[in-house]
Amino acid sequence: MGGNPQASEASYDLAKSIQGIDEFMLPLVSLGPPTAIQHREPIRPWTERHSTLLWIILALAVTAMLILILGSLKKLSSSPKQP
Repeated sequence: MGGNPQASEASYDLAKSIQGIDEFMLPLVSLGPPTAIQHREPIRPWTERHSTLLWIILALAVTAMLILILGSLKKLSSSPKQP
């Protein structure tokens, strides 16, 4: 087992832990009058608003990778084989 056998129990009562707090002297809080909120269409995420740009970037990235892969394969096939 672990822990401190000399530790006392936890005290979570604010009135007992801080002396001199009188709950009747605290300010009263209430709700204000209701206000109307203007309805606006939700803004779509950036990726949905610019999906064409993302497709173009993806196509360019795939093309660049294919060029690099095919260039590496041509170098491998054109290099002389070592006996």
